[in-house]
Amino acid sequence: MLYGHFSTSKPHQIRTKDASTAVIVGAGIAGCATAYALAKRGWQVQLIERHAHIAQEASGNPRGVLSPRLSSQANALDQLSCAAYLYTIRLLQALSLAADAFQACGLLQLAFNAREQQRIQEVYARQFSTSLLNLVSCDEASHIAGVKLSHPALYFPQAGWINPHAFCTALIQHPNIKLHINCNALRLQQYAQKWQVLSTQGCIAEADAVVLANANDALQFIQSAHLPVTAVRGQMSTITADLHSQSLKCVVCTDGYMTPALQRIHCLGATFSAHDHSTEIRDADNNSNLNMVKKMSEDFSALSSIMQGRAALRSTTPDYLPLLGELIDASTLKQHPPKHISPPPALPWHHGLFINVAHGAKGLTTAPFCAEILASLMSHEPSPVEMSLLQALNPNRYLLSEMGLKRLISATSFR
Repeated sequence: MLYGHFSTSKPHQIRTKDASTAVIVGAGIAGCATAYALAKRGWQVQLIERHAHIAQEASGNPRGVLSPRLSSQANALDQLSCAAYLYTIRLLQALSLAADAFQACGLLQLAFNAREQQRIQEVYARQFSTSLLNLVSCDEASHIAGVKLSHPALYFPQAGWINPHAFCTALIQHPNIKLHINCNALRLQQYAQKWQVLSTQGCIAEADAVVLANANDALQFIQSAHLPVTAVRGQMSTITADLHSQSLKCVVCTDGYMTPALQRIHCLGATFSAHDHSTEIRDADNNSNLNMVKKMSEDFSALSSIMQGRAALRSTTPDYLPLLGELIDASTLKQHPPKHISPPPALPWHHGLFINVAHGAKGLTTAPFCAEILASLMSHEPSPVEMSLLQALNPNRYLLSEMGLKRLISATSFR
């Protein structure tokens, strides 16, 4: 992974000659990060949001957790997780958010069952730098956390929690970004070599390129309706700290997470409910979150009285990898299947239509890194990551595989 190519410095003009224009649909973390990555390259960006404020859907929780989910061996998901985590931590440092918006307080992934014990041992055996992670004993984990824990853990000293709204707000503070709120993008069309975004009131934005960063809502457009994006419900909860839990100093994770108290409030969660598209708040999910954290430590056993919950729909794919890149015209491709030896330029592309969606529960970590990759692609820069990762993220990978054109995935990943 050529991570060293990335710059997370303050916004600056890289692409000063022949700067292009882009419309980004969706002002959650994926959309705001993509706007930031393009704007610092000199693009003029219009950011479209259907709500009255940014970061209202899956990016709307009061606090989210930054951590990589590493596996026993390097695969595409592992590669993305590690590189994205490192990139996002450095980006947050460069943005200099306030202490009530971001804290790199560290994070412990507890070996709370046999499967996690094996994973943690195998991850540690890969000999990562100690600046990235450490294997700690029960006593060491307890000392780090400030509460009594009964399991060893992987410790990520640079990880922590973030206020997603504050993160998104910081990302779009650039003179090249114009935010449009209360704009519901319903249709896309090409006109005179431009892309137009239309609502019930007509054309609301026009540009050389469009980036879909609106998660599950990307399926409403004809050009992207074929994508295998699935909505997954998740509910987090907030709870008032007590005398014992107030001592928690870092984020602790099992199959969920708990953050240190901020103004005496912990955030905990989140549930994972596939094939469930409801965003109603459920007592059963709040209780599930509470029971989960009580198993983390005996110091949490007296916690009670969930203050409130918040449910949202995450966006994910069958292989849990995001969809990132330029889209092929699926309808035309199916009507006129190409030969297996067809070069990528001969395929029916939606030239100038890009996507950055399906980050699942790790969007705060992975979306900014994917935005940087996409901005590099759109700006015709050298690929900042290895081709194997680009192939794994290619938004056309399912379509091409289904049509027996898997060979073209590598050829269409960065063109």
